[in-house]
Amino acid sequence: MKYLLECNGLATFVEMQGNDSSDYYGATQRAFQKAAGCERDRFAYVSMTRMDDPETACGVPFTWSLAGSAGAAFELIALPAVTSGQIDDAKNKLRRDRDAVSLHVRRISALIPFTQPPRAE
Repeated sequence: MKYLLECNGLATFVEMQGNDSSDYYGATQRAFQKAAGCERDRFAYVSMTRMDDPETACGVPFTWSLAGSAGAAFELIALPAVTSGQIDDAKNKLRRDRDAVSLHVRRISALIPFTQPPRAE
C-alpha cells in the first residue's frame, strides 16, 4: 500500500505491507518526522494519506469524506509539480461535479528522500 507522509509541507512516499503492525506504522511516522526536521516541534503532525490509486481532478490527487447530508469535504493534495491553475481548475470541477461542502488544499512544498526503518524479522 502506497502512502504519502507529510509534515509541515515536506513529504515522501512509503510502501506499507498488509501485515505491518501498528508499531511499525508509528516507527515509520516517527522516523519521517525526524527526517523532515519536525521532531522538536510539539505541534508537528505527520499525516499519512493512502495513495494507491487516488482520485484526481484536473491532475490533482484528492481525498474526500462525507461531511453530512449536504455533501462531502474534499482535500486537494498539491504536490510540488501541481500548478495554481490546476488547483483552481480542480476546485471548480469538484464544485461543479460533486456535492462539495468544503474544499481544502494541502500544499506540499518538497518531496524529501526518506528510507523506511527496517521491519522486524
